[in-house]
Amino acid sequence: MKLIHIIGILLFTSLFSACDLIGDIDNIKPQYQLEEDNYVTNTKSAEQALNGVYQSWRAWGISPFRVHLSVLSGGITTVGEISGISGFSTNDVEIDNIAIQDLYSSLYNTINSANYLIEALEAGRAIGLDPTRKDEIIGECKFHRAMAHFMLLRQFGQFYDEQSEYGIVLRKEPYRPGTAIAKRDKVADCYAFILQDLSDASDKAPEALTAGSRITRLTAKALKARVLLYQKNYSQAAQLAQEVINEAPNYGYGLETNDWSQLFLLHYNHPEVLFAPYTYGAEENCAISIERTMTSAYTNTLSSEWAAQSGDLEADPRFAATFQNSSSKTGNGKYPYAASDRNSVGNGYIFIRLGEVYLIHAEAEARQGSAHYAEARASLKTVTDRAGYPEDLVDNIPDNKLLEAIRQHKWLELVAENGEEWFDLVRYTQSGDLAYGSVKSSLTSEWQLILPIPEKARSGNKLLTQNPQY
Repeated sequence: MKLIHIIGILLFTSLFSACDLIGDIDNIKPQYQLEEDNYVTNTKSAEQALNGVYQSWRAWGISPFRVHLSVLSGGITTVGEISGISGFSTNDVEIDNIAIQDLYSSLYNTINSANYLIEALEAGRAIGLDPTRKDEIIGECKFHRAMAHFMLLRQFGQFYDEQSEYGIVLRKEPYRPGTAIAKRDKVADCYAFILQDLSDASDKAPEALTAGSRITRLTAKALKARVLLYQKNYSQAAQLAQEVINEAPNYGYGLETNDWSQLFLLHYNHPEVLFAPYTYGAEENCAISIERTMTSAYTNTLSSEWAAQSGDLEADPRFAATFQNSSSKTGNGKYPYAASDRNSVGNGYIFIRLGEVYLIHAEAEARQGSAHYAEARASLKTVTDRAGYPEDLVDNIPDNKLLEAIRQHKWLELVAENGEEWFDLVRYTQSGDLAYGSVKSSLTSEWQLILPIPEKARSGNKLLTQNPQY
């Protein structure tokens, strides 16, 4: 069983309100302004700085936003007031929305923190640091830089069109006073930089989980497979996802088959989890927001419709385990301690897990045509078997409905976790696999597929163009 504790020393990341960062949001400097020649000087300070990069994922701007994404998709609905939720249920988010401002600034904070540490290590400032460990830390930092850039691209850029001019501002080096403001990079350039970072992380990050690491090379490969899927590079996405699936048992990863709900009770200790930060207290998780939501009619319908196809089930077993039969106050077992114990190990959030990799592989194979359907069905079947469905469920799905079945099972598998159901909805709609409004009636136009650039970010960068229609 894996044990991933993120120990807390912040040298230059944020556990403060992201509102304090609003302004020139692309140009965020680390908190605790230490002199550049002494904030990393040896092995201990390098590891402490790395802890800070990991802790940046616990920021208020990032952790509750997964609720906003699931409201945006229509996977869940609100039953109480949530900060910054206005416009998400109707797919009409305003440019001054506080939630997107906080997210935008927090993600650039993660990028800048990683950039400072990469630069310090490459300059040889960590005296006495083992060269192998130096490479590992750089690999970990490149993973975090890639994931933050990719999250920004998915939410604020036209990630579904590689020829688009509407990418994001790439930050390849630390920001310093006097650094010139930058315009948005093209989507193709964003993908190239993100994928290169993930290739480097796949080569340099720790090979296996140790007390000093939180992600591994396998985590980087899994994220790269996700990025390749979004890029529509289906052949490479399928190949890399299959590599992750094949290699996972060698490093202690695997799907738990006897009790699916244990995934959320054990959280970062579960062998399926590839990356999930340890969180502590209400300020570092989405407990405050998730308590004010419930599953949507669409999610409920998917659950019952797939259960009806199975013969003897009343609801999708995943839905039943984490929503319908949950004993938590909210009825949301994916955050099982939200109401009772906000300091518990299970009260965090998962960024990527092995179950998703099987579904990435299934979709990537299915999109390559009928010659790949057998491979797609095999990966989908692994997920549905684990969920408790009959063994012949996947075999009975018609070929012309296979791709949509993969999306629907991914929705039921990952809803309210990390926003994947929203981004799948965007991708399928933009690719013509779904009609606008077929899943969510308020989603009627292409401009709604991405969020607006926060207006306060643009006030600090006059070259930062707004997304169309906002």
